[in-house]
Amino acid sequence: MNDIPIKSALKRQIAALGGLEAAAELTGISKSHIQRLADINARDRVTLADAAKIDEIAGDPVILRVVAAALGYRLDALATDERGTNLRRDANTLIIKTAELGSAVSEALEDGIISDNEVVLLTKMLIDLQARNSELLKALQGRRTG
Repeated sequence: MNDIPIKSALKRQIAALGGLEAAAELTGISKSHIQRLADINARDRVTLADAAKIDEIAGDPVILRVVAAALGYRLDALATDERGTNLRRDANTLIIKTAELGSAVSEALEDGIISDNEVVLLTKMLIDLQARNSELLKALQGRRTG
């Protein structure tokens, strides 16, 4: 996966939060770590958990939108369900888990062989993803009116 668009999105979020020091203070992620994550020459990658945290604090899912696009998806916001189910959070979690699966598959294929341990891990990730997808679908269907 090309990290440059993701790192560029992170840089936009850092600016939106008021700069590197403000971003570190607001997110609880160290200044040096954020700096490495945003450096296009560094091998450090933004974790989905950090991306979600930064995006949530910034109030706009800029980084997650770029990650979703890199994986061939579009990130659309969902409304909060009247019964208290946070559909946006559930949808974002589904996107994060999908991206984590994509990363795990890419890593498993790096050497051209998927080991038995990797099959077990990927299977668990797929089962979790299917369960989360089903929960989100039920929540969305429960919101339908007429």
